[in-house]
Amino acid sequence: MGYTGGTLSAGVIGAAQVNATTKEIERVVNGGIESTDLKSSAWVDSTHIRPPRFFGAPAPRVEFASGDVHYREGFGQDKAFIAYHRSSEVDAEDWRPIEGLATTVHVSPSIPTQDIMCNISASFFAQEIDGNDATVGSDVEQEKFQLCDFALFIVRGDTEPSFINGSKRWLYRKHSKCRIGSKNHNILTKVDLVEGVNHIYVALRMSSKQENRGRVHVGRRSLVVDVRYL
Repeated sequence: MGYTGGTLSAGVIGAAQVNATTKEIERVVNGGIESTDLKSSAWVDSTHIRPPRFFGAPAPRVEFASGDVHYREGFGQDKAFIAYHRSSEVDAEDWRPIEGLATTVHVSPSIPTQDIMCNISASFFAQEIDGNDATVGSDVEQEKFQLCDFALFIVRGDTEPSFINGSKRWLYRKHSKCRIGSKNHNILTKVDLVEGVNHIYVALRMSSKQENRGRVHVGRRSLVVDVRYL
């Protein structure tokens, strides 16, 4: 078949015309081919399909023909993410991205300007260490006061961080050595991304109540970002 899409005109060529023509060629090649353009007999074999590509550090991911899967992880207490309030910090109560629950993905759809859907799955174990909530009289009175909260954020391109509705999770103060205050949280959601760079992360924010507050340990954790192009 021949190509009959956009072409460049004679004379001086501007950047806008080059970009528009290139995108039109990409659109035709990647999704604009019709059944009448193809042979009626079977002709597709493995050489016509892009194989998956596997990448390790520093950005673990798998790139497929129909989408990409990015993943991050963190291990036990010896490699826990630790957060605590320091009076010298002006922004001590601001959101802090959690290492092992954050990634940057470059979205490159086969069809330019198409909508990109993404499934995000985050799981993490969190607990308070060395805290002593004296207002809790017994183990049955646990979880009276908030220690911190967690939430999922996305930075699309050069925009400000966007909070993802429904992603907030909480961790409460615990008493003595009871483990009821320890929590394994999960965040599962579907979001839209933009072409180019997207920053995706789970962040932590300490509560404003500081008396006898311990440290937050985020131990085992994992993040999977499944970018769908088709």
